[in-house]
Parts: sequence; structure tokens; C-alpha cells
Amino acid sequence: MIKNTHISHEDAVAQAHRIRQNARLIFSIYHGDQITALDALANGATPNACDADGVPVLVAALSLHDAQHNNLELLITELLHAGASPDGGEQTPSITPPLAYALEQEDTYLLRCLLKAGASVNVRDTDGDTPLMQAAAWGKTEALSMLLAAGADASLRNNDGRTALDLAIEHEERTSELLLEKHLLAPYANATKHSNATP
Repeated sequence: MIKNTHISHEDAVAQAHRIRQNARLIFSIYHGDQITALDALANGATPNACDADGVPVLVAALSLHDAQHNNLELLITELLHAGASPDGGEQTPSITPPLAYALEQEDTYLLRCLLKAGASVNVRDTDGDTPLMQAAAWGKTEALSMLLAAGADASLRNNDGRTALDLAIEHEERTSELLLEKHLLAPYANATKHSNATP
């Protein structure tokens, strides 16, 4: 039986409009035009649209965001509110996870927005590093605390077999090291406290 693939005139018009708005959204992001990008989003652009290379618009916006020279913060938050995947869509090894961009730019506001939107805290890059490992190695202690509070797994190892604590030690990030040690020892400290409290 042959399926009827005919679409109505209204559906065809709606699809063409969405494609046009997606093109506007992508073009304006790469040209730093936040106003046009927001207008395209408000007029039907898909929040999970991808460019010709398969890069999701959220990832493109995060990669080009610069608080000083090309602030796309409002667009990024609007994309998340409109339903953009906080992990950048179907994650492929070649695409840097959104959390990594927020960390690199030391933007704790965007980091908080991504976490609130449900970003995977244990997502890995091509080296097997998680956002927690990156925060530990780069000495980004506020981000490190936020990731731990969001449930990041400090026991995970990257492709080289290193944990977040190993990377903090290796990069001589003493504050990161102390935060991770405290986090890793907390269950034992609580167990000891509980056993001492029992008669």
C-alpha cells in the first residue's frame, strides 16, 4: 500500500516559514545580531535548529558568546526557555557540550541556566572530561561547587584514567582540590558522626 505523502497547502506554507525563520536565526547568531535572532525565535524558528554542519543553534550561540564584545546571554536564555536542548541536542563527540562553553567563559549565570534547564552534569567531551573535571583543572571553584551541588560524579575518570581530584592536583589548583576532597570524604564523615551518636 502506497502512503499518501501529500501535505496541505497550509502545512507547506508553515514549513516554508519555519525554514525561513531558522535560516534567519542561524545567520543572525553567526553575525552577532541578537535582536534579529530573538525576532526569528519569536516568529517560529526552531530552538533546536542546526546549521549546515549540524551544530545546534544553542551551541553556536554559546561558542560565540562573549560578555564583553558579543553578549548573547539573552538569546541563550530565550533558546532554553523555548525548549532548546541544554545538552546541545543529540550529542556527538565533535560538538563541545554547552556546559563546557559556560565554564570556559566563566559565566556562572549561564551555567546556572543550563543546569536549571536539565543539562547533563556528567556529559563528556572527546577526551572523556566532564564539566567537573574541567572546572577542577581550571580552578573555577564557584562552578565546581555548583556542579557538585547539581549531582556531578567526582569519581568518574577521563580517557587517561584521571578523576577531577587528580586534575586539580596536577594543575596545582589547591582550592579545587580541597573542595573535592571535602565532597568525597563527606559520606564517611557523616557515617562516623552517625555511629558516634548511637549509644
